[in-house]
Amino acid sequence: MEMKHVLRTLARDKAFAAFAILTLALGIGAVTTLFSVVDGVLLKPLAYKELGRLYAAAASAPQLARAYARLPVNAAHFRSWREQCQSCEVGVLLNPASFNLTGAGEPERIEGATCTWRLFQVLGVQPRLGRTFIESDDQPGGNKIVVVSNSLWLRRLRADPGAIGKPIRIDGEPHLVVGVLRADFRFPSREQIGPLNQFPKHAEIFKPI
Repeated sequence: MEMKHVLRTLARDKAFAAFAILTLALGIGAVTTLFSVVDGVLLKPLAYKELGRLYAAAASAPQLARAYARLPVNAAHFRSWREQCQSCEVGVLLNPASFNLTGAGEPERIEGATCTWRLFQVLGVQPRLGRTFIESDDQPGGNKIVVVSNSLWLRRLRADPGAIGKPIRIDGEPHLVVGVLRADFRFPSREQIGPLNQFPKHAEIFKPI
């Protein structure tokens, strides 16, 4: 019964469908947490910066180890690691998300993610247009902005360079487009970050948590 309860909680609470990327200066170990290196062979096609220093962080629970060696992290895990891991230079938390895009054209359900502001800094990803997130974007009330994929920019924003700084309507509210990602940017797949992390194959909208 305990395992079923935990799995129901994971499926119901998006906070548990998160994962963290950590830039590590040194290797670390713990009894109740598992830091797994994202294999260089898997990451190289993703064109991230300093691949050898990127780790995906996951949790492990002894009672679930047979079924799931790795479990998604939540915000409490992330906060604890950020405060206590002296070997971690910087960390990022992400959650899968879906957004309703309305306005010009037909309404569309867009897959993406919410994230803490350092995501693109940690990955070493430069935008095609505009900027990625900055620290002030992570403050309460400051998250009505988005970074969009190259594919969404081409499909819905008509490849308009002037789209930067203009609003698009997401979930019924205006959000400013501050950046467009390069065409070669790809998000890690669930095979790379764990099967319980329900991240989309084609994330097209990124928004600060």
